Amino acid sequence: MKKSNIVLIGFMGSGKTTIGKALAAFLNYTFIDTDEQIECQEKRSITEIFKTSGEKYFRKIESKMIKEIAQGQKQIIATGGGIIKKRENIHFLQTTGFLVYLDASIEQIYQNLKNDETRPLLQGRNKKDTIREMLEERKPFYVQAADLILPVDKRSIHDITKDLYLQIKEVIE
Repeated sequence: MKKSNIVLIGFMGSGKTTIGKALAAFLNYTFIDTDEQIECQEKRSITEIFKTSGEKYFRKIESKMIKEIAQGQKQIIATGGGIIKKRENIHFLQTTGFLVYLDASIEQIYQNLKNDETRPLLQGRNKKDTIREMLEERKPFYVQAADLILPVDKRSIHDITKDLYLQIKEVIE
């Protein structure tokens, strides 16, 4: 079945935004980062939203944003890592999108995020332990939602993008 959108899911720091931008440029698709869209709409950072309004509020506006974005076509959509926490989000994305789980190891994610202070769910905690706990909780949901699981550890953006294109070209053409 042909799908008009490619949706990248996975844990924070797995490369969804970076790979999404590269794939969108290659396919001449529109790139949408749901976190960036939320920041734009709310006129404040994700960190600030979590601090002042809480995760529950963030998840509510994230779900609303997903419903709107899922209506578009020829989009590469990079989602927030917690998008899979609500089944309805996955349902809306699956209606027009082919979901790709960017599968990164705890070590790879830690290396990507160890100097990043903009992740509210990692602040004030041992990053590696928190990543491990959260990934263990979320990974089954990523796997269940995915149409394709793509390993990304120790690979270049170019290599991942090329591999992803080769695996999805029949879905989008």
